[in-house]
Amino acid sequence: MIKIFNKENAIYFSIIVIILISFFAIFNFFQISHVYEATLAKVADNYTRENSVIELKKVPFTTIEENKMLNWDAEHYSNIKENRYRVARETNNIYLYAFFPLFSIIWDYTFLSNIGIGILNYFFFAISIFLLYSLYFNNKISRQDKILRFLLCFTTPLLVVYLIPYTEGVFMITLSFAFYGLIKNKYHIYFAAMLLAAMSRSVITILLISMILTTMLDIIKYKNYKFLLIDFLKKITPAFIGTFLVCLYQYLTGSGKFLIYIDAIKTWNNKFAIPHNITDWSHESFSIVIGIICLVIPLIIMYLLLKFITNIKKIKRSEASPQLFKTEKYNKEYLFNLSLIYTIGVFLTILFFKAGSLNGIPRYVLCSPFFYIIIFSLNKKLEYIKTENKILIFGALILISIFFLGMIPYSSFWNFSDMGLFIFLGFLMLWIFLEKMNKILQIATILLLLGINLVWNAYLFNSFLVNAWIFT
Repeated sequence: MIKIFNKENAIYFSIIVIILISFFAIFNFFQISHVYEATLAKVADNYTRENSVIELKKVPFTTIEENKMLNWDAEHYSNIKENRYRVARETNNIYLYAFFPLFSIIWDYTFLSNIGIGILNYFFFAISIFLLYSLYFNNKISRQDKILRFLLCFTTPLLVVYLIPYTEGVFMITLSFAFYGLIKNKYHIYFAAMLLAAMSRSVITILLISMILTTMLDIIKYKNYKFLLIDFLKKITPAFIGTFLVCLYQYLTGSGKFLIYIDAIKTWNNKFAIPHNITDWSHESFSIVIGIICLVIPLIIMYLLLKFITNIKKIKRSEASPQLFKTEKYNKEYLFNLSLIYTIGVFLTILFFKAGSLNGIPRYVLCSPFFYIIIFSLNKKLEYIKTENKILIFGALILISIFFLGMIPYSSFWNFSDMGLFIFLGFLMLWIFLEKMNKILQIATILLLLGINLVWNAYLFNSFLVNAWIFT
């Protein structure tokens, strides 16, 4: 079990709190006219919304108020919190059933305000990072290196998603505990946490397909069909039960139909089609999408192809012992492969079922434990590649992503809204090459990136508060 009370963990907790305080301090600074005009106004205008017209103007950040925290999907979660699904029945708003209830129930029973639940979401995220981090980074690296990498976890460009009334914080912490239970072979923890994760967001379809494909990879390699198929059923069962409980809950609160959430998803009019034009709901989100498309997706595809070929070449002549599948090493490898396939599944689903609108990719890819499982496993996977080859591969992909962003008609000019791409690229490069830098440079670059990221996320938070274009 993880030791909670020690000096190192106290440092982690201090980092978590300091980052939260720093975020709100930065946001408050940019509410002051002369501070904004002397700093951020030099490079960025802020969104405003008047009479449903969204514009960019040189104005300071807006104020943080309770009613402003209920924009976008937050309004739907608030409706479920206040009225459960009765409001959907009374207004014939079937769309509301697409939002699963666990987050809203937690929000209701914690009696937190709209601002308070955003802060709780942040701590859910931070606890999740701490939990997963403790599983992957042990005493083999120095305390300073561990602390620096922990800091780096807070430099992803959509940190703001964990500061608004969205379900991501609940999804993150429940699934993180499920992964903890899986790695530590504590099935009761896995079962309970996976069941709750399935009640927080509709993921059963992609998760089911991802688990099937991951199990197939293992069957090809290990040949232990019976054990792996039973193991697959054990892993997917709590997700099915969680989805069943959501359907039951919606039915009992007046939906009148047991699988109504499927009808709700159909209202999004998602149909399979080859995208002919790439767009997004916001430029801020689009820049991050480009980084995912040009850097993350190609590397995942290449790895999975190599993994498939390698597994075929290394097929065991006899069944692997069931004891192999209970080791921490196997469970981590299983989660890594599952995370890769899940990420590809999310990307392909949005790409081919939203007519070229890529909205949601950064949120669904970056704001989940699957992303951090990939990141925490990355250095070990890359340790056999020479540094110069890493630089060549990642350098080429970075140049492609920057070129791609500049060439697409939807984003044909450079401005502050593209900063998300460069923050994401900076995060990846620091994570991969951190050990090649001296300590002073490590600390300086991480703190610089963290500062820029907090400004960027404060900018996004302001966009959310004024109800501008949706970046989630």
